[in-house]
Amino acid sequence: MIECPNCGSTAQVRLEHHETYIWQKEIAVYLEYKCGCGQRFVTSIITNRENEKIT
Repeated sequence: MIECPNCGSTAQVRLEHHETYIWQKEIAVYLEYKCGCGQRFVTSIITNRENEKIT
């Protein structure tokens, strides 16, 4: 569960938008959230593609 950095709520947080970027050796995912209190915030995940498996 994602917790709002402003009010601490987990029940009011909603995913608003996401973007994925693929570079030569990295994948980055940015997730934009909005809480019911009005706070907007972004989380990111950046990982290496070297262990990527195609099935």
